[in-house]
Amino acid sequence: MRKTIGHSSIHDVAKEAGVSLSTVSRVFNQPKTVKDGTREKVLDAAQKLNYTPRAQTARELLVINIPSISNPFYSEILNGAKASAELNQYDLFITQEILAGDNIDGYLSALKRCNAQGLITLNYLNGNLAGTIREHIPLVQCCEYEDDSNVSCVGIDNIDSVEKAMQHILAAGHDRIALLNGPEEYKYAQLRLEGYRKALRDAGLPINRDWIVHLPEISAEIAFASAVKMLSTGNIPNAFFAASDLCAAAVIRAVVYKGLRVPEDIVVVGFDNIEISSITVPSITTISQPRFQLGYIACDLLCEQIKNPDAEVQRVLLNTELIIRESTMSRAKD
Repeated sequence: MRKTIGHSSIHDVAKEAGVSLSTVSRVFNQPKTVKDGTREKVLDAAQKLNYTPRAQTARELLVINIPSISNPFYSEILNGAKASAELNQYDLFITQEILAGDNIDGYLSALKRCNAQGLITLNYLNGNLAGTIREHIPLVQCCEYEDDSNVSCVGIDNIDSVEKAMQHILAAGHDRIALLNGPEEYKYAQLRLEGYRKALRDAGLPINRDWIVHLPEISAEIAFASAVKMLSTGNIPNAFFAASDLCAAAVIRAVVYKGLRVPEDIVVVGFDNIEISSITVPSITTISQPRFQLGYIACDLLCEQIKNPDAEVQRVLLNTELIIRESTMSRAKD
């Protein structure tokens, strides 16, 4: 249950008036876009609850930190976080910073100078570093999290998601499966490796270390080079599972470069369901992450923590979905 400390919030007004948060926001920020009756109902509720909206010119600031501005995976997460920040009447500022022990003091000082009220990070933070940050500013982790961390987070079940993909590949009769994974220091990559190994063990298949690659970063160029190298050996896989759709697209290019075909010779599965997965030829079978919801919930958790610093730590895991496309579909023979 949400709690309000000391004053009414936009959530309270919405509940009292029986309207959505976005309607309340429009009443105060764009009143001409709301019907007269609805506007009066919201204003009456606000007066009853002694609610005073923040001035548009004096909105407080939230910060979201992502590992890479150029990675298209983050765009919908940012859109979700921005939507929640807007409804909660905060501005959202984006930073790109690798948060580690050697730079955290400078980063925290920068947050203090800009009077940031809270931080969402998509970087991996170990428990100690997350605790250090939370001592200075309200913190929520998105996508990356530690099970034993005392920090609210939102993410997906990576192990279960990988098993969905692996079971789909195995059910199609492919048993030589390569993993093109993210950087091994990231929690999601560790969990996806665990899911990959579990699926192979459950199927009674050996784990070939030569078919497991941890990329130093999510990069199409690096993924292409890694796939070409793997396909240039005497023992090539008949399936690739890639940690991102960007990498999966690079694998398809590598397969074609080596004179092979997708899916006839090698099937490919990606992760994320970003736009590129539906426009490549062939289109990419992928695990779809609810990216907008990840960002929205992360920001919502942060706003709740700002209002109630003593709120319980929350861990939210969202469901993923296997989207089957051409890169794993068998094609009819001529």
